[in-house]
Amino acid sequence: MEEVLCRHPAIAEVGVMGLTDDLWIERVPNAVVLKGNQQATEEAMIDFCKQHLARFKAPKSVEFVESLPENPQGKF
Repeated sequence: MEEVLCRHPAIAEVGVMGLTDDLWIERVPNAVVLKGNQQATEEAMIDFCKQHLARFKAPKSVEFVESLPENPQGKF
């Protein structure tokens, strides 16, 4: 899923986390950092994923953040 989101021209970085969910056992929210002055909506990001993935693999939510946490090697 993050590979698909990274192909979107407005996205600079993507972080994916697995969280527990009472209904689905696990949900996978995505943290997205946009490039420069780019703008995007959660709905547009989810629709983009649905065009390139099976619908059930598309994220249910996308959160826009300023940056992702990195370890000393620069990895999320």
